[in-house]
Amino acid sequence: MRAESRSWWWGVAPAVIFIVAAGISGLIGDVEVSSNAVATGRGFTEDPRRLIVLGLSYLWALMWLLPRAREVSALALRIWPLWLLVGYASASMLWSPVPFKIFINCGHYAGETLIALAAVSAVRDDLRRLALALIAALGIVIVLSLLAVRLGWPNSIDIESGRWGGTAGNANSLGLMSAALLGAAMSMFLAPGHRLVRLASGGLALAALLALRGSGSATAIIFGAVLTGGVVWLQFGRKDAPTGLSIRMVSGVFMACLLGAAAISFLPEIFQKSTWLGVFGKSENLSGRTQVWEFGWQLFLQKPLLGHGFDSLASVLAGFWKRVGHLHNGYLDLLVRGGIVGLLIYSVTLLRGIYRLLQMTARTPQGAFWFMFVVGDLVYELAEASLMRPVHVFWLIFMIAVTVAEKSRLLQWSATVKDTRALSPAIGSRDRSAGAVAFPNLLR
Repeated sequence: MRAESRSWWWGVAPAVIFIVAAGISGLIGDVEVSSNAVATGRGFTEDPRRLIVLGLSYLWALMWLLPRAREVSALALRIWPLWLLVGYASASMLWSPVPFKIFINCGHYAGETLIALAAVSAVRDDLRRLALALIAALGIVIVLSLLAVRLGWPNSIDIESGRWGGTAGNANSLGLMSAALLGAAMSMFLAPGHRLVRLASGGLALAALLALRGSGSATAIIFGAVLTGGVVWLQFGRKDAPTGLSIRMVSGVFMACLLGAAAISFLPEIFQKSTWLGVFGKSENLSGRTQVWEFGWQLFLQKPLLGHGFDSLASVLAGFWKRVGHLHNGYLDLLVRGGIVGLLIYSVTLLRGIYRLLQMTARTPQGAFWFMFVVGDLVYELAEASLMRPVHVFWLIFMIAVTVAEKSRLLQWSATVKDTRALSPAIGSRDRSAGAVAFPNLLR
């Protein structure tokens, strides 16, 4: 048992490999892939590097899980909405004109689900280890990115805009990973623990803040503000009393409403679209996003129920690959690919995750990061798209957060069973007959 507890990092290693591999993709440069290979899903035949590295991480996760099949089976069953999403995406091969692209994507979906399952199972009941692994992976990317910018490595700085792309080779990607690291590092800095761990987390938070500023990504800045602000508000100076969360959430909403009312009364000009968009360097059409959204909505109306298939929009954006890779709105992007059915399955996954993570955060302040990541992702998806995008770091972290929520539920259930067994049969019978608050079955 002691050896097993010391080897937890073997289970989280695939997640670390995945995140680091995605974050340093800009170092190796891009191999020119023909548009036909991209549109048919056979781009890996011309540039197999990403598939090899990520495929090894999926295989690693699977090999770690197989000897522990009985041990992790309960958690694997609890994340059934994620498996349902993978199954539904696979079924879209039946109506997509690019089935092979869906086949490749579903391999990534399944592999990423295995990575999330292995990572959360490996840390057992010490979810603090999972946050440490995430900080380590993102920290490697951010530190290397700052070094790349400082030394002027190729693709680390956009020549035209001056924005930092770092080792990711893309300013938006660097900004998003910086924002996620900022929130995770602040969560660890505020949590009780070893002084050196907290000090290192504080240093990485400063590095993330510097990289976030250099990336100049408005979406990442907003996401980072929501994530970090929520983490600090829910954790700073809070005791482990369940009532602490309710008090902080109510007071936070009250303060936000109060500040909003004051702004409307004394600074009404800041609510003009040209003013607040200008702060983030955006035009009134959101840098062309409104046209993309209109185009995406028309695509959705063509196949509203089942969508066009999870082929990375290859079947509908064949002539726009060099200019548009996604629809810059996660919900619309998912509607076009999976239709109303796909969005409903995702909504079940999302609501279950929020409900469980809210319970977890009420019991321990350290759950605030995972809860706020999901909440921040709701905002992020309004201008970008990561929902069921294969090999996207945010989709992997979202799946880890959902799996953490279900793991927390299992731990709570186990503790409840032990407490119930310690009670007398009469008391146990009376408690069971009392019933619980009625929630939809999909959330229980």
